[in-house]
Amino acid sequence: MSFVARELERIQAAIGDPSDPKHEALWGAQQALAWALEPSAFQCPYGAITGDKTANSASYSVEIRPLPLSRSDDQSVGVA
Repeated sequence: MSFVARELERIQAAIGDPSDPKHEALWGAQQALAWALEPSAFQCPYGAITGDKTANSASYSVEIRPLPLSRSDDQSVGVA
């Protein structure tokens, strides 16, 4: 199971009651992770946040660049 799928399961188990103050944030994270796993089945995060129903992964191009590593990540690079 991927890290994304594992986190998605954890969030889905925690969502619970819509009146919980964390519910909206958990729901947003769930939608973003679900989109990352299956972009054709879920609205992209930009569209979900802005309400733009026409936004999807095919409607714009993005230059993919690696994220800089944090100090804690530097220690684990190359470790099997």
